[in-house]
Amino acid sequence: MAEPTAPNSVLQTYRRLMGYALPHWPRYLLAMFGMAIYAFTQASFASLMKPLLDQGILLHDPVTMRRLPLLVVGLFLLRGTADFLAAYNISWVGRSIIKRLRQET
Repeated sequence: MAEPTAPNSVLQTYRRLMGYALPHWPRYLLAMFGMAIYAFTQASFASLMKPLLDQGILLHDPVTMRRLPLLVVGLFLLRGTADFLAAYNISWVGRSIIKRLRQET
């Protein structure tokens, strides 16, 4: 069984690995922005369901029946773009760190 590592060695390892990630902070920030937009669209989709059901289906409001489906499609386009932005950039950062680690050994 492996012995537990000392807190200092864990902290040293964490600092060393953060040193590899630090040069890529703009891509990491872009990934975080994409994640925030994705979370916003998730909440927005839930909030669009109430007017769609109340005004569109129950009251048969023609303006709502035309407008809300376009908003839902636009929201999903934004959501897909944000998801791609987040996944691509966070993967790019990870691959760049792995590439640098492999070059050092």
